[in-house]
Amino acid sequence: MPVLSWFTSCESCGNHKGLRYPLIDLTLAAVFAMVAYRFGADIRLLPYLGLGAVLVALSAIDVETHLLPNVIVWPSIWASLFIIFVVSGLVDYEEGINSALIGAAVFGGFIGLSHLAYERGMGRGDVKLAVLLGLFVGWLQPDTLTAVRLVLYTIIIALFGGALGGLAYNAVRRRGRAEIPFGPALAAATIVVVAVSPSLLGT
Repeated sequence: MPVLSWFTSCESCGNHKGLRYPLIDLTLAAVFAMVAYRFGADIRLLPYLGLGAVLVALSAIDVETHLLPNVIVWPSIWASLFIIFVVSGLVDYEEGINSALIGAAVFGGFIGLSHLAYERGMGRGDVKLAVLLGLFVGWLQPDTLTAVRLVLYTIIIALFGGALGGLAYNAVRRRGRAEIPFGPALAAATIVVVAVSPSLLGT
């Protein structure tokens, strides 16, 4: 059905829906494939698939509106906390809870300080998103120091990715310096770190 919808027209105006739908569908498929390859049949697969779906939706919204809606971000944070506590208890992974909370504190704290230092560069939505991402990046490893390492890797990748994306966008548009939403860079960096975390840590 998603593939067939690419070739339909808007019911209200009759125009073709454009590239938005296939790009979002293909991006979500790629994210699901990366997460599935990382976790296999592990019980944590489902929460990370849910995270991937949320991040694709938020990234698409951020690109179009430069906003990360509270109506999505806050419920995602609270639902994630609940899921992390429940799943960690089911599989005797209580250490993962501490790592998730520390990951959220470090990630959210870094982006929060960046927001205070330069509000035009980092929005409050980015701060809340970083808390959500920190939960899942930290949850990857039971050792808290290792979890912090993964969070720092994610931040570095997001900063470089966001900078390169901004330079490429401005070069193509040739309209001077434009504000580029940072949410997609945070989301993409998180998915990359989740997918390749064993390689990053040499495990």
